[in-house]
Amino acid sequence: MRTRVIHEPQVLGSRKSWNGTGDLVEEFYYSPQSTGYHQCDDYNPGWNSPGEFFVQKKKLGTITYEWTNPVNGARTRYEDLVHPAALSHLDPIECGAPYTWAPEYLGTMAAARTNPSRPDVSIYQFLGELRDLPKEVFEKGLKGQNWAREENSAIATRFGILPFVNDILKMTRFQKSVHDRMGEFERLSSGKGLCRRVRLGRYKGGYEQDSPLPYDILRADETKFHCARVTHWDMWAQVRWKPGTDDIFQAPTDSDEYIHFIEALIHGTSVRNDGYSYGRDIWELVPWSWLSDWFVNFGDYLDANRNQNIAEVESIFVCGYAVTVQRDQGPLGHVESYLEDKMRQKVYPSLQAVNPIMSADQVATLHSLATQDRRHRLPAKWR
Repeated sequence: MRTRVIHEPQVLGSRKSWNGTGDLVEEFYYSPQSTGYHQCDDYNPGWNSPGEFFVQKKKLGTITYEWTNPVNGARTRYEDLVHPAALSHLDPIECGAPYTWAPEYLGTMAAARTNPSRPDVSIYQFLGELRDLPKEVFEKGLKGQNWAREENSAIATRFGILPFVNDILKMTRFQKSVHDRMGEFERLSSGKGLCRRVRLGRYKGGYEQDSPLPYDILRADETKFHCARVTHWDMWAQVRWKPGTDDIFQAPTDSDEYIHFIEALIHGTSVRNDGYSYGRDIWELVPWSWLSDWFVNFGDYLDANRNQNIAEVESIFVCGYAVTVQRDQGPLGHVESYLEDKMRQKVYPSLQAVNPIMSADQVATLHSLATQDRRHRLPAKWR
């Protein structure tokens, strides 16, 4: 690990006071402060492998303020003071996910989304979810339009109707899925491996508020700064896969055996599937498993580790970029400060408990569960 730090030039803040006749009665200089720094922590395991690093850049603005006592004409002037509010508020973590999540959680999510042996539609899951369909269709037909009022329509739509429709649509794109997956396996067995980039989240937001002036200025005057802060971050992962030990890679890519292998993977019915694959199908059919996945990434963990005999994770790098800019408007102009973070960290798929920042859709789902009429339980296939 190597750490490099570059400091900005220091500034010497001062406070000077004059009496009503213009005589200088006080002159005080604060400790010199750096208005910013650039810090880089990096680790390079070798020229043949990309390394981990963390870069942080902070720039703090200075303020100048002058106040005149309306009674006796005494004057006090503050010059080049580093705004202390910037020291504590330039923090992208306050803006929430995914900066509050463990990098291992995000890496496992990325591996689950990019696993070359992942199914587009698992036939076993699809058949398992169909077991209640005739009964539910019959009951909805009897109730007519009242079913949306009597049972929770938000939950029914999200976990009953939409997944079923999406599976049907994916089945209609079967030939395209086979073509795309064969392209992935061609790159996987090319010698360089399959490299995929996955976006994990993006955010931009901020707020405005009034804050007191720093130091002892507030005791002399009630003037406030108007603070406006904007934060945006972007996170992604780079996942590289390498071929497993399965003998399917010995077969010609245009052979019937190879094509049937790809088709079976897409449907989740391959005889080469391992225990993680069947475990994922069972987990999907367990009541309330979807809610558990909001807090423990068990589903993603199974997807990331499925069929390691076909494709193995070679490396996962979670990358992030965040910038926070704060502008404070004062009596004599404004001061602008910012904090910039860059990171790249190598992780491995693992089980992680996480306290997520709920999306609007998740909050609506939890509200629907809390307000559901107890006389009407959710069908088993939606739990």
